[in-house]
Amino acid sequence: MAIFKRGKTYWYEFEFLGQRVRESSHSRNKEVCERLMRDRRRSLELGIGGLSEVAKPKLFAPAAHAYLLEREPHWEPKTRLVHANSLAHLEPHFGKLMLTEITAAHISKYQRARLKQ
Repeated sequence: MAIFKRGKTYWYEFEFLGQRVRESSHSRNKEVCERLMRDRRRSLELGIGGLSEVAKPKLFAPAAHAYLLEREPHWEPKTRLVHANSLAHLEPHFGKLMLTEITAAHISKYQRARLKQ
């Protein structure tokens, strides 16, 4: 494993399964390059073993807002309004729950509450 400088940019190089991996860090900072090299090697090792990074659990409210921001360029203004309105109804019920915690029971409880309204 090696870190070297080409011009003002640091590069890293290592061997993985007999193949040389040489990539630019696109950075002028050596520590950043070292970290990128470790992360790249780790991602290759996880991929070869059939493993993947475990996603950190997300709260419903930030995940829903992120979804709206991600999809916004692909929607017409009226569609954006409909989804924002739906989120306004869902947030009081699911906002503080993690996405992995939301179950069919939570959804049924929400549906009953909405029908009463």
